Amino acid sequence: MDDRARRPLPPAPGAAQARQLTQLLAPGAEAAGCYVEFVSPGSRRQDFVDEPRRCAEGGVPYFMRVEIVRRLRSTAVEFFALDAAGGYAPVAKAVGGERLTVDAPSPIDLDPAELLP
Repeated sequence: MDDRARRPLPPAPGAAQARQLTQLLAPGAEAAGCYVEFVSPGSRRQDFVDEPRRCAEGGVPYFMRVEIVRRLRSTAVEFFALDAAGGYAPVAKAVGGERLTVDAPSPIDLDPAELLP
């Protein structure tokens, strides 16, 4: 077998930035069972339908969706909690210029506009 086949694939472009933003948005989120999804223009269906469904089916207690449209200088963050029916119920939502504040799984208080460079 070729050595190249055994090497792990490098992270996708932007993966390091996504990890940094996750830590900025919700420090400790991964350990507390919060999945953070960054919306991509080419995968909107996956980001809005498929990923939340997969996470809910896996019992992930919290789901956060982050959408940043740099050319429009637009940001939005939505936070959801797993409900008794096995889906996600909205807890909080904010766009740039508003505050997103939640207490669980860890305190989060941010203006999504702070995510723009």
